[in-house]
Amino acid sequence: MRILVTNDDGIAAEGISELARVASETGMEVVVTAPAGERSGSAAALSAVESATGVVTEAVGLPAAPRAAAFGVHASPALIAVMAATGAFGAAPDLLLSGINHGPNTGLAVLHSGTVGAAFTAVAHGVPAIAFSYAPAHP
Repeated sequence: MRILVTNDDGIAAEGISELARVASETGMEVVVTAPAGERSGSAAALSAVESATGVVTEAVGLPAAPRAAAFGVHASPALIAVMAATGAFGAAPDLLLSGINHGPNTGLAVLHSGTVGAAFTAVAHGVPAIAFSYAPAHP
């Protein structure tokens, strides 16, 4: 099984490292492709920075999941989901995991969340997906 991990907080976010680590521990093939920088609130936008060779993408190391291939992509999370579903990062994933979002995606926030937008877009392109978010409980 091939798992794609993405988010809207960016490739350097703590949440994606944790999600990639847990996914890697399953023994499945894991590829991490997330925005090169913060893209929160991008919903299901399909936007990118392009060069003459396509969407700007950089290989990065992800210490929490050293066996996973990881890429910072200059694109919205939803476009990353489309790219993955159409083979831009190798074979299409069997599952997309999006998150772990820093802060809750509850109520109307789901309409604007790039983390949720990536999951919705993956499903629209035939890839099962789930979005994760986390907010610490207040005492």
